[in-house]
Amino acid sequence: MGISNFFKKTVSTTRLGNIGGSSKRQSWSANLTDISVAIHPQNSEQVSVLGSAFYNSYKMFCSKTLDILEGDRIVDGSTIYTVTGVSLFDDVGGRDNEHMRVLLVKGK
Repeated sequence: MGISNFFKKTVSTTRLGNIGGSSKRQSWSANLTDISVAIHPQNSEQVSVLGSAFYNSYKMFCSKTLDILEGDRIVDGSTIYTVTGVSLFDDVGGRDNEHMRVLLVKGK
């Protein structure tokens, strides 16, 4: 059984767009829709980002072929997570278990 059998949640992603190729940012726009993932709390403690806000941290597991970058947002209904890290893994052996591990934070 491959790891993708555990991807039971369907989410979408958004990404900040650029204005005319400049470095000025536009608004959030849809990037991926209806992707299958698994999202789990990383721990029960909140973490501080830049000493000002507190967040809950999560790990998301998904296909390694998805276009997900640090800074993207994961949208799960009314819940929005921010991507803080992306890594590719094959830590459970075999091609059926290759996956992407995405670190997320959700604000409080």
